[in-house]
Amino acid sequence: MTLRQKEMTYTLRGGLFEVQNEVGLGRSEEAYHRAFCIWMLKNNIAFQTKPIYPISLGNIHVFNLIPDLIVEEALVIELKAKPHRLAASDTVQLYNYMKRTGLSLGLLVNMGLDRVYIERHLRDSIETEFQNLNPSPSLCATTQKINESLCLIYEEHSTGYSSEIVDRILPVALSASEIKIEKKPAVEAFYNDHYLGKSTLDCLVINEDTVFCHSCLYNDNAFNCSRALSFMKVLNMRYGMAVNFGKRVLEVKCFQ
Repeated sequence: MTLRQKEMTYTLRGGLFEVQNEVGLGRSEEAYHRAFCIWMLKNNIAFQTKPIYPISLGNIHVFNLIPDLIVEEALVIELKAKPHRLAASDTVQLYNYMKRTGLSLGLLVNMGLDRVYIERHLRDSIETEFQNLNPSPSLCATTQKINESLCLIYEEHSTGYSSEIVDRILPVALSASEIKIEKKPAVEAFYNDHYLGKSTLDCLVINEDTVFCHSCLYNDNAFNCSRALSFMKVLNMRYGMAVNFGKRVLEVKCFQ
C-alpha cells in the first residue's frame, strides 16, 4: 500500500467515526452515506457516489456494478449499516467492485454497531490463467461449444468475479453458441426403496446430453468434478463439464 493510500485511509477512518458520533447509532445506511459525503465535501476530498460500472459481453449489456463510493480515484468504499458483523458475501461484493474498477484498495465499513468497524482490503494485480484439462479433439460437439463460450468470457473478463456476476454472464455467453439450456433439473430421490420426493440438482443440462457444474472463487475444481460425475450418473448423461471461475485460474475439466 502506498504512502498516499495509508494517509487517505487514516483520514477517512477519522471521518467515518466523526459521522457516526454526530448522526448517532442505529440510523439507516443512506443517512450515514449522505452524512459521509457531506463530510468529504467539507474536507475537500474528491469522490463519486454510486457510480455505475456496466458489465457487458460483446455488445450485450449484462449487469451494472454500483459501488457506494470511489474516493480520490484511488479506493473503493462499501458502506453498510447492519446490526451484526459483516458476512463473507459483503467482502466478495467489495472485491467485485475492486476488480471492475481496477483499484487495489477497498474499505468495507459497517456503521450499524456500537462503533465503526472498518476492514481494509488489498487486491494485488495478478496474472490469470485459463486451464483446460482436455484438448479440443477429445470434446464432444456440445462441450466444444461450451468451451468456446468460456473462452469468450475469459477473453473479456478473465476470472475472479463472484457468482453474482458469473451467473449473469454465463447464460449470455452460452446463448451465443445457440445451445439449449435446462437449469436445475429435478430428479426423484429414494432411500432403501422409500420415495423421498423430487429435488433439484445444482447444474445445467445442455443440449440434453451434457451436465455442466460450475462454481466461483473456490480454491480448486474438485467439488465440481465430484458433482458432475454424480449428476451424470443420476441423469444418465454421457458427457459432463466441471468449471471453477477461481480467483486466478479458470479451470475446466470434461468427462465422458
